[in-house]
Amino acid sequence: TLLFRSQGLVEDAIIGQNYPNPFNPTTLIEFELIQDSDVEVKVFNLAGKEIAVLHKGSLNKGVHQFTFDGSGFPSGVYLYQVITPLTSQTRKMILAK
Repeated sequence: TLLFRSQGLVEDAIIGQNYPNPFNPTTLIEFELIQDSDVEVKVFNLAGKEIAVLHKGSLNKGVHQFTFDGSGFPSGVYLYQVITPLTSQTRKMILAK
């Protein structure tokens, strides 16, 4: 859902839950942009260390999908973050080997 305020649009992206979750070894991260935007898609371990950058740059309005391959990482909980100029959203995902 989008949030609207008197100033206008405050969120420019709708972030979905990765699928499948739990995953082994790959998972799909999907989100929809409401407008053309610069986007960063990053993956972190629970210690907060950035372990992967799936995308950094501009994307057109619409639905986008990126695959995270966890084959080089141990089982556990990881976080993925989608950052745009108007919003930053983080979701949890589980790598189960």
